[in-house]
Amino acid sequence: MTRRPKPSSLPVFDPEAPAWAQVETAIGAEAATRLSLRFGGRRLYVPRSVGAHHPLAQCLGAVAASQLCEFMAGQYFEPPLLQGKRARIVELGAANVQRAEIAERLHCTERFVYKVLKEQQDAAAKREQPSFFD
Repeated sequence: MTRRPKPSSLPVFDPEAPAWAQVETAIGAEAATRLSLRFGGRRLYVPRSVGAHHPLAQCLGAVAASQLCEFMAGQYFEPPLLQGKRARIVELGAANVQRAEIAERLHCTERFVYKVLKEQQDAAAKREQPSFFD
């Protein structure tokens, strides 16, 4: 039985890990988006196979999870954070979705949701206020 190295002993960036575009090609764009939403920004170990109750299988579905395992068996990698999360927060905030629900949907903290909405509100107020020198 081969022992896996401890995560703390592994480098954060693995030059041997496949690029995100290759992962998207292997499992499909929709599954890659779900993977990024659920595990983005965190180092993730991809086992050689997964069962129905494994977090990867629950997130991606059995087929996409097994495709990911075939493609990256035994490797660690870090899925990127989903692009456009701030824009999605602003969009949901404008639709009067509760802050806690936005955080739950986008897998971020409520504090981050408030921060993004405040930044957007401040930028809008700055655009609307006339300049003293104009």
